[in-house]
Amino acid sequence: MNVTSRLSDLRLALPAAAHRISRADLVFLGLEHGGPSVEVRIFFNAPNADESTPATAEEGFVGVFSIFGHGGCYGDEGHCDVPEHRRPHDQRPPHPLTPITKHVTVTEAVRRLTAEGATEVTVTIVPILHDVPAYVPEELHADPVRYQRLSLVSYE
Repeated sequence: MNVTSRLSDLRLALPAAAHRISRADLVFLGLEHGGPSVEVRIFFNAPNADESTPATAEEGFVGVFSIFGHGGCYGDEGHCDVPEHRRPHDQRPPHPLTPITKHVTVTEAVRRLTAEGATEVTVTIVPILHDVPAYVPEELHADPVRYQRLSLVSYE
């Protein structure tokens, strides 16, 4: 089963054209990975992009990343809850469902847009679920890409 949803109308400011950037990244902070595994395609200024949109610069495609999801929680109540606080000097590894950070390098697309005089960009995220196992709860299909913050970071 393939499932697709789309997140659009995410507007981000671009660096000023006068800045000579050496690199630009889209940074997803607090990205959750407790749901299904998902391929995440990213498009600039392509609000109607979906799974059938070609992954080309002409169509606004700027990058892709994957999330290896945990497929839901099957332990006792509270088993999958990520603790909000840890004691100082706690040597244990972080909880397996601690949100992660993903960086997607979008340098060429940002350079092209700023050279054209653009001051902002609309980001469209197209999550694609491939062959979702039957045991993954249905409510996790509807919103497979959840994160706390999306930023465009540029480096001079």
